[in-house]
Amino acid sequence: MVSIYMCGEDKTRQISDWVIKKNGKGEFRLTCHYPSQKTYSR
Repeated sequence: MVSIYMCGEDKTRQISDWVIKKNGKGEFRLTCHYPSQKTYSR
């Protein structure tokens, strides 16, 4: 099981899907998808 915290808040129940990918610099980037169709990446 995974829990996702953003800015100190547990957002796990609010997220409909998430993806971890490498960006162009080889760093990992988390993208969260919400039921409202909004996305948030960090």
